[in-house]
Parts: sequence; structure tokens; C-alpha cells
Amino acid sequence: MCIRDSLHKALLREFQPDLLVAMSSGATVVSALTDPELGLERYSGAVWMISAIKPNRLLRHAVHLPILFSHAYEDGLPIVEQMLPELSRAVLVGFDGDHGAAALLDGPGAAARVLDLVQQTMALCHAAPRAVQVATPSLFVGLPPRVD
Repeated sequence: MCIRDSLHKALLREFQPDLLVAMSSGATVVSALTDPELGLERYSGAVWMISAIKPNRLLRHAVHLPILFSHAYEDGLPIVEQMLPELSRAVLVGFDGDHGAAALLDGPGAAARVLDLVQQTMALCHAAPRAVQVATPSLFVGLPPRVD
């Protein structure tokens, strides 16, 4: 276990959050915090995942967590779209802009956008889980279309 994981686990114990907000490589942290080996200390609440890098790491332990993915159109939605059938309570909300998510989190209307996305994320806690399917991964997901 790395020092960062220990810190995150200690923060979970202390604050017992209902919602985790993770960005970029945060999917790795969320996966670590949802590991069944943590027993009762493992995180089991809602997750708002912004601009996920390697979101497939959530498939390790977070299959049944309520997860709202906010993903930039410029980053490409297929990487997250192909995972949705494998997660029982996950949705994808695309946004204009790039990986940095400034268009989502800053500027006019940002507070209203953030509030709406947090409310959507928390609503997933009450959504009935759907049956999960194991998708066949493709090496070509996320590649731009070929232009001849």
C-alpha cells in the first residue's frame, strides 16, 4: 500500500463521505478505496468521475457503485461508453471542452452545472441496479476514425 492510499483511507475513515469526486487518474484511487479487502472501511457511496483516465480500473471493485462520468467530448466518449454495460448504476454525461474540464467547472453557470451533476450523481444511489454485461474489449476504442 502506498502512502497516498493510506492517506485517502484515513480521510475516508475520518469524514465518511456520501460522495467522492475524482478527476483524471482518480479512477485508480477510487478502485483502491473500494477494494473488498478493506472490509467495512471500504467506500460504498456515490462517485462523480470527471475526465477519467483508465476508467476501466473501476471494473475491479466498483461495478455496483453509483457512478456519474462527466467526460469531455474532446477526450472521446467511447472509452467510457463501452464500459457502461459493465457497471450496474453508471451514467455518462458528456461536456464541451477538454480533459482539464475548465468548461465544466469554471465560467458562467458553473455553479448550476456542478449542482446539477452532483444531484444526478446522488440520484443514482436510489436507482435500481441493472444487470451487468461483460463487454469484449477492443484495441481500437478511443482511436479517431480513419480518414482516407
